[in-house]
Amino acid sequence: MSRQLQAAIDHHRAGRLKEAESGYRLALRQQPRNADALSLLGVVLDGLGKPDEAVATIRRAVAIDPKAALFRLHLGTALISAAQYPEAVRELQLAAGMAPGMAEAHYNLGNALRLAGNGAAAVESYRAALKLAPHMLQARMNLGLALAAQQKYDEALGELRATQLAAPGNLEVQLNLANVLDQKGDYDALLAEAQKALQMAPNHAHAHFMYGLALNRLFRDEEAIGVYERALKLEPGNPEGWDNYAQSLQGAGRYDEAEAAYRKGLALRPHDPAINYHNALISLLRGNLAEGFANYRWRWQAVPALRRLQHAAPLWDGGDLQGKTILVVDEQGFGDCIMFCRYLPLLKQRGARVVYAARKPLHALLHGFDGVDELIDRAAAPETPCDCHAAIMDLPAHFGTVLDTVPAAASYLAPPPGAAPALPAGQGLRVGVVWMGSKFHKHDLRRSVPLEQFKALFDIGGATFYSLVRPTDIRDDEAALLKTLPVIDCGSMIGDFADTARIMQQLDLVISVDTAAVHLAGALGRPVWVMLPLGPDWRWLTGREDSPWYPSARLYRQTKAREWADVIANVAAALAQRAA
Repeated sequence: MSRQLQAAIDHHRAGRLKEAESGYRLALRQQPRNADALSLLGVVLDGLGKPDEAVATIRRAVAIDPKAALFRLHLGTALISAAQYPEAVRELQLAAGMAPGMAEAHYNLGNALRLAGNGAAAVESYRAALKLAPHMLQARMNLGLALAAQQKYDEALGELRATQLAAPGNLEVQLNLANVLDQKGDYDALLAEAQKALQMAPNHAHAHFMYGLALNRLFRDEEAIGVYERALKLEPGNPEGWDNYAQSLQGAGRYDEAEAAYRKGLALRPHDPAINYHNALISLLRGNLAEGFANYRWRWQAVPALRRLQHAAPLWDGGDLQGKTILVVDEQGFGDCIMFCRYLPLLKQRGARVVYAARKPLHALLHGFDGVDELIDRAAAPETPCDCHAAIMDLPAHFGTVLDTVPAAASYLAPPPGAAPALPAGQGLRVGVVWMGSKFHKHDLRRSVPLEQFKALFDIGGATFYSLVRPTDIRDDEAALLKTLPVIDCGSMIGDFADTARIMQQLDLVISVDTAAVHLAGALGRPVWVMLPLGPDWRWLTGREDSPWYPSARLYRQTKAREWADVIANVAAALAQRAA
């Protein structure tokens, strides 16, 4: 080995990458075909943030000695940095095949596979690395992340907690553990681990961001605001930080500040899908419907669970529909579909034949709806012939909807034909109640009212109460309490939305938190009182007791986050007056 090459290696081992680069280049001037020097120079270039140059340099080493497993390892690692994941997988598979006992080759192969979207194979590669090197903490941590990506959260947490025990002060492990708890939805545990991360690194911006996120998940927005403000002082150029800060301000009802924070995030990253989507939502919330619906298209990139229909026919661009068939596909929650199916008759007024692809629980409700020529299952949409297609929540933008032009008929749905469930007899006002939504909804803690508090309404005289909550949605800790209350359980009578509609038609009033029941009652034109959290969903706007979307709705709003006492008192007073 030449003296220049040895000096370069010494600099490299000491972390002096610039000096190492100069040394390797000097050695290569003397020995241009020194494969070791080429490969090591590539590693240094990768470390200096020059992945493309690194890949080109290491390829020269591989061309000289294609059977060197170490060169393949270095090339695969540089290809990962260059985001060329499929090729990285191929090179690292070669490295692992040439040197099956090289733990680092299996570990980096796992990284390449995970980034290429092959999580199951990544798990196997990480396990192979750990079999060879049980104390390779990075492999164990990444194994946990790969398992989490497959939603195997308990296994993932087991690996991450083992890594945490082996490296108790490692902030990266701590933050990854918190992140997986967030994915699992275990927000109390997330808060505890985020607090530990912040204790480890009080001046680390990302630790503050994770703690703020934990507070967000528990709807402790006012507390989160202060945490994000400290984080943004540490890292003011973080667009995700401004986005999370803005969402906290919005959740706390501080809308002007929230819009300003979204603008700062967008100034840093103008085409960020999440920030644009959240900015669209606050525009809608504040009644700027034209701007909000125009930007609502960002949801397709921002929300991982949403997938736009892939169809041979083009997307509808708002143009002429006379004599054409348009396929409209439902999306998001059932309440969204009930709310926006009001636009289907407008398509027919433009001369279209309307095929609506909806999920099965909506079919009986929509049977005979005059806005639909053909009702099909959403699963059949990709193969359904049409001239163009649209997602149902694209329609408001195409119709140029603003507050004054919301299609808001007194009712636009009716209970379909069929025997209505017979409600047990009661005295006075018949009131349907919904105090909770699906416990799987990510915002359910914000929107649902604990039954222990909601039950105060049942003390109002002159009314009979009917629960419209299905038994499968009732939490275990509330099921026993419900049996002790003066409420007639209709949940077991409900098989689909048609059943709920038939029941609602027999009621004088529906009182509900923000769930699909509200949209159904409003679409039927039934009187409905809606109990809303501070920082509500966009469709309820701000500062109003009425809704431009549902003339029969009356809105009761929280004035302080997570406190329902004032809302319940106001609803109770109005209900007592109505019952009298």
